[in-house]
Amino acid sequence: AFKDVLFNLAKEYNVPNINEDKPNNKPSTKIKPTIEPDGPTIDNSVVEYYHKDLLQNEKALNFLHKTRVVSLDEIKFYRLGISKIRKRYTIPIPDDIGSIKNIRFYDPFPEGDNPKFQNYSVKVKEGQVKPKFSKNRIFNIRLLLNPSIKELYYSAGEMDAIVGTRFGFPCITFTHGEGSFNFEFIELFRDKCITLVLDNDEGGVNGSRRLTDILSPVVSDLQIKFLPEEYGKDITDFFRNNNADEFKRKVLGVDNVIYFYRKYPEKN
Repeated sequence: AFKDVLFNLAKEYNVPNINEDKPNNKPSTKIKPTIEPDGPTIDNSVVEYYHKDLLQNEKALNFLHKTRVVSLDEIKFYRLGISKIRKRYTIPIPDDIGSIKNIRFYDPFPEGDNPKFQNYSVKVKEGQVKPKFSKNRIFNIRLLLNPSIKELYYSAGEMDAIVGTRFGFPCITFTHGEGSFNFEFIELFRDKCITLVLDNDEGGVNGSRRLTDILSPVVSDLQIKFLPEEYGKDITDFFRNNNADEFKRKVLGVDNVIYFYRKYPEKN
């Protein structure tokens, strides 16, 4: 199987498993050789360094819990962290065998032209090739690879995916934003039931159009749902004041695609 091939290659090149114990001291910036089948890997100690700092930051933990609806269990499971230097939350991006391929640095309220998300980067000596970690990857790929999960939800971003999954709706997303897709992964969607639940703004509507064109030929069923405007813009907004049963009734049970497609018409 494809997963077994990658696992054997990873074993051959000594790619660390996500469950390996690593020290909680200063993170290592050592990068695995780019001879790996899927690019460079970030040492697990980097993830644990940021994760430990978050667990010791009560203010940052409270923000994630109250504003982003992320519990301590999710913080520990996804090994979320915080960067004191960048002043951003950190979201590790593992591949299908658990190797960390990127760390997304998340600022909920970026100032000016600063992006909400940044990718992991390292400094290299002059003349060395700088490894790139910005490949468009699937967040929560473990759910897509689970053969027992046939119905998945495509959310607007990593934080929404964490929240939706927490409430019983297995969510995935790509790391390059709403409507983005990497055709390298197209076969993983074959015969799956996918429900798109992107933001109910222009970006989310246009993203839903694009993903519909991409996924329709391979999935067994494709649904498009938007959060009714009275509940906010995205999955996190909804679950801040509502539960799973209400999501089924007030979001999944509502057909408002035509309304939002007319509100944000496709541009030629």
